[in-house]
Amino acid sequence: MTDQTPVHGCTIGGEPAMPILISEHTQLITRLAEAEAERDTARATNRRLNLEKQRLESELATYRRAVAQWEVSERGTYIPHASLQAIGKAGGVDLLGTVRHLKHFQRVEQAEDAIERVRELHRKANNGTTCVYCAGMQRIGYDTDWPCDTIRALDTPEPTP
Repeated sequence: MTDQTPVHGCTIGGEPAMPILISEHTQLITRLAEAEAERDTARATNRRLNLEKQRLESELATYRRAVAQWEVSERGTYIPHASLQAIGKAGGVDLLGTVRHLKHFQRVEQAEDAIERVRELHRKANNGTTCVYCAGMQRIGYDTDWPCDTIRALDTPEPTP
């Protein structure tokens, strides 16, 4: 048992002050330790949530880049093969592993890229009505007006037999 003799005559509510102060001090130390533990837990949770947020933002950016490649028109939606690959990779799923005609899709994309390169060569001149490529080649017997024969061939659908 602790000495109940008042220290220098100090009392709290008529009771000796020292045991009351020691009890209050112990309670404050305990609450401080609990608060520090809560703070440490909150900091760890905050770090974990920040890492998860960064991962999700990166994943969202990947999806947005992939969807930005889509071409939506009145004819429908064209989703490039590379876009599907990126979406599958971001989601951890092999979307194209079951596609039987994967080589066909790759060839279609290669053909579309080639057509775009041809269109860039056979573009309309900035200051006239001629085809840049055809007029630059000065081919005798060829029409150099834009659209040239090449662009007309690309833009004219093949007649149905």
